[in-house]
Amino acid sequence: MMAENPDERYWLVTLFWSVATVDEIAMGVLHEWLQCEDKQKFDLLLALLVEAPAGLAMMNPEFAVEVVETGARYGAESEEKATARLVANSISYEGDVAPENWTA
Repeated sequence: MMAENPDERYWLVTLFWSVATVDEIAMGVLHEWLQCEDKQKFDLLLALLVEAPAGLAMMNPEFAVEVVETGARYGAESEEKATARLVANSISYEGDVAPENWTA
């Protein structure tokens, strides 16, 4: 089982982004997880998106579409969660601080 414990998931996410960048290798790993038909890996991928470098979704639109499509295969809740994570990543700012004129 992969990262069922929230503490394990936290450390896996932290470790992944401490050594990975948005490059061909990291995107290949994420793409592989989308292709493997494993809901647990998909959920971990969504956790990775929370801490992913800002703009990952916008820099990789095909990946973003694939994430949403994969979420849809697992049901409406997974599709909505995937969409929300991608939108949040697309509008996140360095240091998680929005510009002063930004409104929710």
